[in-house]
Amino acid sequence: TTINNPFPDGRQFTPAEFETSRYKRRIAERINTLDPSVRGIFASAVIDYLENNAQDGRDINVTEGYRSPERSAQLAASGIRAAGAGRSWHNYGAAMDVAIYVNGRYDDGTRGVAEYTGRWRTSLQKFGLINDLSGDTGHAYIASLGAAVPRALREGQTTVAALTGGASSGLA
Repeated sequence: TTINNPFPDGRQFTPAEFETSRYKRRIAERINTLDPSVRGIFASAVIDYLENNAQDGRDINVTEGYRSPERSAQLAASGIRAAGAGRSWHNYGAAMDVAIYVNGRYDDGTRGVAEYTGRWRTSLQKFGLINDLSGDTGHAYIASLGAAVPRALREGQTTVAALTGGASSGLA
């Protein structure tokens, strides 16, 4: 499936950069939907996770990067834990969701969230990202921005690049 990408500019990551993951194509595709000013930070966290955990039978897949406001509204209306339209960092290309696999099996968190709050969080924190939402540890966003999308961004008065200083501390 092709993804509507509102952020086609900036560095485009390739599957080769996530070579150790069986989900390398999907990872690259989803990361490339993120705002170019923060894309490298998220890619760096995924690469770090793979480099430090693949040898232990761990893998990761980016299940969502950019999410349209319409999709956010649909998810919220369906009862899935998701912020409403315009209130999710996904709507601005500044959040991603992941799924972690241990020895080829999806870890859905029902046996505990240690894979998400331990190994994955360690990689996130190196790049200023966080996954601190209770019950949604597969969701990552930029820690310095906080969990809530500011009104100025929702109303189009600022951009993700302006909020983050436009500088990426990850792969540029």
